[in-house]
Amino acid sequence: MDIDLDKLKPAKPDKVYDIEVFGTKGQVCDYGMAIKLEFEYEGKKHAIGLSRGLDNDLAQTGTKVMETVISRLLGKGAQPRLYNWYISGDDKMAHGNVKGNPKIMDTTFIHTSTVMGVETDFENEEALITTSHSVYHAPLKHCDIDTQAQFPDMLPGFEKIKEKYSEGRIAEPSAFAQTERSIVFPTIEKGKVLLVLSDFDEYYFHSLCVIGENGKPLEYSAYAHIGTFQDSFLIQADLPRNEKSIIDLRYFPHYRNIEFYTSVTDGMPLYAENIGESTLYIRARKMMFSLKGGERKELCKQNACEDIDTLPDGDLYPAQFFDDSQQ
Repeated sequence: MDIDLDKLKPAKPDKVYDIEVFGTKGQVCDYGMAIKLEFEYEGKKHAIGLSRGLDNDLAQTGTKVMETVISRLLGKGAQPRLYNWYISGDDKMAHGNVKGNPKIMDTTFIHTSTVMGVETDFENEEALITTSHSVYHAPLKHCDIDTQAQFPDMLPGFEKIKEKYSEGRIAEPSAFAQTERSIVFPTIEKGKVLLVLSDFDEYYFHSLCVIGENGKPLEYSAYAHIGTFQDSFLIQADLPRNEKSIIDLRYFPHYRNIEFYTSVTDGMPLYAENIGESTLYIRARKMMFSLKGGERKELCKQNACEDIDTLPDGDLYPAQFFDDSQQ
């Protein structure tokens, strides 16, 4: 039977629990095979996957998660930001990964409306990009230098930006890279594995760095596996030592935290670096790690922190449910 997707209506949950946090109302919707916390805060809708705990008190679980989310949002106000960005002279638009736009999901790669003006603030190390509808804060260190070099007149002070922020950049080592980009790809010395995460990249994954025998970063593959109940993210690289030598990292992405279920590094120490702004939590090798923005840590016992059992452990991008009974 052919289904007209345009006529599908959202499916009704089996149970709905109304909750309220800091004057903001929300709902925990139990669809049986999946649970979603839904609420709107400062004009932006949030949908967070929850898991069914042992006590099965979904209202309490939803309230705790909602408190955590709103606590981080309180007092910050709306400040749309762009990462891995550039301003094109062809279409007079800014392009990059967005965060903080109330109408667009964080990590989405966007093309803004027409750029009306650009101010380079070297003191705060950001460009203020004013478009027809918004003002975007674009960190200078996350500018796509090579692409922006094609349109230097679109960004005031570009030569100074290029000189200051080009050092240490490398070509993207991903096997799936579509174009040569000059954005921040942190590196690490030979004999170690570095996983780079951020809150402005999908599934929190930014890049992987493993230095090969030739002194250059190894090529890797990284992709999401979309599951029925829970998505996962997989990063793999072949080491030149022998055919059995591999890097194999796999984790479940949750709201502001990731949970490893495989972390094979061929005996090399595993490091994680957070180049985003929000604190990320990592569960790996039966330990918990807290990683603030700008921090790099080896995932070892000495750097572990106390476990936090109230962290959301549902799907990062909850599934959408539709009722096709009327078809």
